Amino acid sequence: TVVALDDSGKVCLWTSTTTDLVVDINGSFNQGSDLDTPNPQRILDTRTAIANRGATSVELQVGGQHGVPADASAAVLNIAAARAAANGYVIAWPCAQARPTAASLNYTVGTASSNGTVVALDNNGKVCLWTSTTTDLVVDINGFFSRQSNLDTVNPQRILDTRSTSTSTPSTPSDSGNNDSGSNDSGATNPGPTSNPDTRSAAFAATFDGNSGLDAFDRGVWHRDDVLVGSQSWNGDHDLSCGGPDTQRTISRNSPSQSFYTCKDHLMTSVGDASGYSMAWLSPKQTFNGATTVSVDVNSTFLGVRQWWEIGLVPVGYQSPQPDCPLCTGKHTAIGNRLDELPAGGIVFGPLGGGGAPMVNYEKVTRDHVCRTPGPLDSEGCNSKPIRRTWSLTDNQNGTVTLQFMDQKWTTNGSFPQGDWKLVIKDHNYTPSKDCNGACVGFTWHWDNIIVR
Repeated sequence: TVVALDDSGKVCLWTSTTTDLVVDINGSFNQGSDLDTPNPQRILDTRTAIANRGATSVELQVGGQHGVPADASAAVLNIAAARAAANGYVIAWPCAQARPTAASLNYTVGTASSNGTVVALDNNGKVCLWTSTTTDLVVDINGFFSRQSNLDTVNPQRILDTRSTSTSTPSTPSDSGNNDSGSNDSGATNPGPTSNPDTRSAAFAATFDGNSGLDAFDRGVWHRDDVLVGSQSWNGDHDLSCGGPDTQRTISRNSPSQSFYTCKDHLMTSVGDASGYSMAWLSPKQTFNGATTVSVDVNSTFLGVRQWWEIGLVPVGYQSPQPDCPLCTGKHTAIGNRLDELPAGGIVFGPLGGGGAPMVNYEKVTRDHVCRTPGPLDSEGCNSKPIRRTWSLTDNQNGTVTLQFMDQKWTTNGSFPQGDWKLVIKDHNYTPSKDCNGACVGFTWHWDNIIVR
């Protein structure tokens, strides 16, 4: 940040709590410079109102207020993000120009982050702030430049990004360290996707780095009934010390929160043989509108035909018949009329049953199955827990959608919901132990890089 000095050349630092301080100086302005530095003022604090929703912008009137001349060309701002629903970033730019891709601040769940920046004002004295995920914003102004200054401002541009922008590719070893085998010599040929997916244009991105991000989701477990209870507990992959996926933890039917946990920078959902039909569900707390692609990374492990997952895009306002599973839908004879197959305007994708063929709205897009015959499409992943593959669904905005799994794509009729919608991930379990005679490979799906763009 840029801080004015007093007449003695001093600046003061005050901390609200005890902490170490490290201060670097990168430059200075002399007394005759074009920078004007009034005493810092807070010009925005959404913590006392409503957080900025993901993939939306807030306009700030800077020129003509806060001691800033109406014709000022740029403002020196300190931008902070707090109480974020998911990891994300802030873009600041003059409102009259197109939103750039260059970020002014990156933030993470569970901590407040801030950054000082100089932002050009448009001809109306406004600056816009856009957040990729829902978060509170706190903005202070520390100075400004007049129109007559020698500062030239351009719309922000990214001039370097060394991060990988690729996602997982089939049969290609990953060097990202995203291997949940718990060992560096496990022999896994493809531990999963890169740990640095391209999230720059994302409206929502949950990468679970540092085992964080679960709080960005609403979640729960729905059991069809209490009549048929196969087991009050079962094993989930990764023990409580987050060992490899073959180490196990005990999960209780009476503690639904135990069905959701993070280890090794990714998310697990786990439901065992707990009822005639059970479903774990999770949904980002934010809503979406205008996004055209949803992608997730998940293991292909063949857990039997009675365990599978699906992803639904559900219009805001929909309420399922089951209060403890408000966004859940599903198509299966064991569900009956307890859940709707699909709400009007919604869309769903994933495998059609355990190891089944890729589908959109319960219609196969190919006769080949992920893990069964005809097929399989992913013989390597079907026999591995560490490997995660990318699934994505894209709205082509012409009445068709494209489903992609690994390197294969299928285009079929469909579209994303009109208006606001919610994303819901569903982990289906239809008395899975019946398929493995009590010796199931597991009851766990491994998720990563849940991205909406």
